[in-house]
Amino acid sequence: MKLLLLFDNVVVGEIEDASEHQETQFGCFQCSLPAGGDALTKRLREFIEFCRDWFARSGSQAGADAAEFDSYRDLASSGKWQIQKPSGELFRIEDAPLFQDGLQGEISWREQHG
Repeated sequence: MKLLLLFDNVVVGEIEDASEHQETQFGCFQCSLPAGGDALTKRLREFIEFCRDWFARSGSQAGADAAEFDSYRDLASSGKWQIQKPSGELFRIEDAPLFQDGLQGEISWREQHG
């Protein structure tokens, strides 16, 4: 089953092989944002690549600080992230998804309840 990842009305990409563990969803993400898009598209791609770099540094001697996400607060705390199921049903995401592998690879998120 393929899911769509949306930011506001923009399709960010597709997610396959979604599963849940302790209220966190995981899947395999494929970005569909064009490299030379508008300002929002560029900002979303920057955020996705930042996540990949942050995760790579978090397990290294260089380290990574969660405060680095503050520069992406406009995306991370926007409340505009959603998952669309094949039925068309939409689910809001708490904060923002995390893109462990950047534009293609592992993604995780938590669905907002209530």
